[in-house]
Amino acid sequence: MLACAVLGMMLGLSAPAMPRGLDASTMVVGINAEREAERRGPLRVDATLTAVALEHALDMARHDYFGHLGPSGLSPFARLRNARLRFAYAGEDLEFDRDEPSAEHALWNSEPHRRNALEPYFNHVGAAAVCTARGEFFVEEFSG
Repeated sequence: MLACAVLGMMLGLSAPAMPRGLDASTMVVGINAEREAERRGPLRVDATLTAVALEHALDMARHDYFGHLGPSGLSPFARLRNARLRFAYAGEDLEFDRDEPSAEHALWNSEPHRRNALEPYFNHVGAAAVCTARGEFFVEEFSG
């Protein structure tokens, strides 16, 4: 995690944080593998959802909080609307953990998070991971 802290400082983030695209991509691959095992259609990666997920992960890292509501009071749905995303259904999963395998394990073993990932009304996903000196923030945004 030292590398995350050093690179975060080099990027000028107020709290040492670094986006981890590979960890986020691994999460999406895992979601689609489980959806296939459950005979549900795969989720397509959406650039807007991914951008919203990354901004929320960075915001949590920068402002040292963990939650669906940001310090300004914006909900996940408000963040999606502000990004001009049109959706009938939406959901958000959050996890803070030491690494991607641990986060994935925690999310799959939480019934509400598992339900989001397998929700048949969702057909798009965006995921982000941001590494800090204390651990990694993971955000998954879903829409349909």
